[in-house]
Amino acid sequence: RAFTREELASLLKLVESRPLYRMVVLIAAHTGMRFGEIAGLPWSAINWQQQTITVHQQLTRVAPRHYGIAQCKTVSSNRTIPASPTILKALAAWKREYPTTITGTVFPLGRMGSLHVHLNALIRKNFPGRSIHSLRHTFATLLLSKTGDINLVAGILGDKVTTVSEVYVDYT
Repeated sequence: RAFTREELASLLKLVESRPLYRMVVLIAAHTGMRFGEIAGLPWSAINWQQQTITVHQQLTRVAPRHYGIAQCKTVSSNRTIPASPTILKALAAWKREYPTTITGTVFPLGRMGSLHVHLNALIRKNFPGRSIHSLRHTFATLLLSKTGDINLVAGILGDKVTTVSEVYVDYT
């Protein structure tokens, strides 16, 4: 279910003309964050000096056809993760180009539900069997292949080591 490096590059090229899609794909591929965590990401969670992102909320369905900010999926989903220079640079550019939302989130909450559907459709059309969540698998696989440290990967994902080894580790 993970993307290869080449497939990830192809996906980024595919969404190049759609800034919102591109930012979501970049963040997912470089942090392992879930879509809901990305969609609900507040600017206050980004520590530019320490180069980290603190995950403590997510966008989720609160009623049929209604989305809102809620607590993370699990207690361990609350975490502080490293933010690569690539992500920090992209977020800084995004902040300069797009106005701050009234909710203080990086992305406009009203567009994120439909974005999830459309981005998944685009991914499935071009990469059968994959979805936005596959970028979480990609992140875990690539980080594990680079570091060999399953505990590190589990910590960044906010998952247990057993979950990472059973679910997220795909060899590409």
